[in-house]
Amino acid sequence: MSERQPGKAGGTDFVRIALATIAVTLSILGQILLHATPINNKIVLPTAAWVGITAIIVFALVHLRRPISVPQKLSLALADRGQLL
Repeated sequence: MSERQPGKAGGTDFVRIALATIAVTLSILGQILLHATPINNKIVLPTAAWVGITAIIVFALVHLRRPISVPQKLSLALADRGQLL
């Protein structure tokens, strides 16, 4: 079994991976927007800051989310058949 394939004891939670990917993308996008857009002194928090705050919230949700039994069973079944990564 390669290192990229999950063991039979536990499957990969694709929802957590997808949310973490979205959070990383939002974080990078927020940083790019913060550096690329001009600052308006009349606005307390620019749009780019809200994108970064959203990324932090999504990261927290990924960390707090517990695996649901149905996707966990599905990923275990796919891992047993060898169709993951």
